[in-house]
Amino acid sequence: MRIRCSHGYFFFWEEEVGEISRFASNYGLKIVPKDDYYTFESLVDAPTYSLENQDYLGATAIVTYEGNPWDVMRQNKLIYDFANDQVVPIDTIPVSAEASRAPFYFYTGGLLLPGSKRSDGVRVTDYSAHYVFSSNKFRYTEVIYDENP
Repeated sequence: MRIRCSHGYFFFWEEEVGEISRFASNYGLKIVPKDDYYTFESLVDAPTYSLENQDYLGATAIVTYEGNPWDVMRQNKLIYDFANDQVVPIDTIPVSAEASRAPFYFYTGGLLLPGSKRSDGVRVTDYSAHYVFSSNKFRYTEVIYDENP
């Protein structure tokens, strides 16, 4: 299964039939279809605009902006915290990003939470990954960090 996180907005694509439902069941997550991908149920109706100081998916927008939901989230420095099922400011995530290195990718035993910090304090903003059912591991081919997300 392919996974893309764009500033806390998640895209999931099946590579084999049934992967989404198996994955959602294994991790207790609510993932639903949207256009040609799947996403978390809480993100399926994400607005394509924000208004400064107004609600955006339960968080307060800091700018007025129009674009794709992931761009709106980036401009407002918001991410979707799947562990708590809520949209929050990226700088409120206290979790460390721990990934092991393999020859051509990084891997973890769990899905990286956007906003997680490396040991130097730099936060994860985006990534591309594959979930491998046979090993129960997440393989990351691209992880983007931003000191000033």
